[in-house]
Amino acid sequence: PEILVRHLTAGLFYFNGYSPRGTVCLTERGTAKIDDRIAAILARYSGGKITVEANAMKGGAAHIGQVGGIRKGNFRWKAALESRHRLEHISLSDLPGQTGRNRDNRPEQLDGPRGLLSKNEELLALRQTLLDAGRADLAAAVEFDLVEHTQLWDIIRARYDLIHQARDHRLEGWVECGHVRQELRIGDTWVQQAALAQASEEQRDAVRALLAAGEVETRPVLATREEVWQAGRGALVQLPARRCARSSAPIWRAPGACATASSPSMTRRSAPAPFASTV
Repeated sequence: PEILVRHLTAGLFYFNGYSPRGTVCLTERGTAKIDDRIAAILARYSGGKITVEANAMKGGAAHIGQVGGIRKGNFRWKAALESRHRLEHISLSDLPGQTGRNRDNRPEQLDGPRGLLSKNEELLALRQTLLDAGRADLAAAVEFDLVEHTQLWDIIRARYDLIHQARDHRLEGWVECGHVRQELRIGDTWVQQAALAQASEEQRDAVRALLAAGEVETRPVLATREEVWQAGRGALVQLPARRCARSSAPIWRAPGACATASSPSMTRRSAPAPFASTV
């Protein structure tokens, strides 16, 4: 897991970048952590703009003489991340084959002789039998209750796109940060108030007269996550491939043995907008 976190961190700052105002990585002290060595590399390569802060561990004794409890992380440290999970789970809750909290505590509908997994194995065997018999037409008509990996990723991307484009949200601090615009209804068309700056003086006078007469309907429109991301991503500073490779290299490997900018695996591509629940 620690290696995956390093790769994820390197990919984040390579494809997306960090803010020149400063970027703070809020991490755990257990699985999802950035160790001091990687934190020092990120700080050095960003001129101190990338910093790492880990949450405090709870579990201390309530009073003197009492045995301390189990040490564990504070979920309030990364409240934005924890609250994001709920939206993702709700958006994907209609898909079949839900695993629940983990594989060991998954829903009963998956197991047993009449469970979804057993039925799926039978359908796979049926499909293969039809293919072996030369009936590809019938094999293609077999419908499965579960989706396969490629189908699942297509569904996840589509659901995330819906979240990114949604305006009916109540993200904390969104309006305070100016991620809202005013629109005017002129006739049957909603027009952004900022667009009036491009109108002629005569047109602006007409709108002012309608406003004064109370004949123009107005509404605030929240910006989507995607709109905010696209508006601000141009200011981000991307770390070079070689520096990202060093920050993601396993500790037991020498920095000189890491991938370089010429490595095919480090070719920069346009990355999708990260899911952002805060500014």
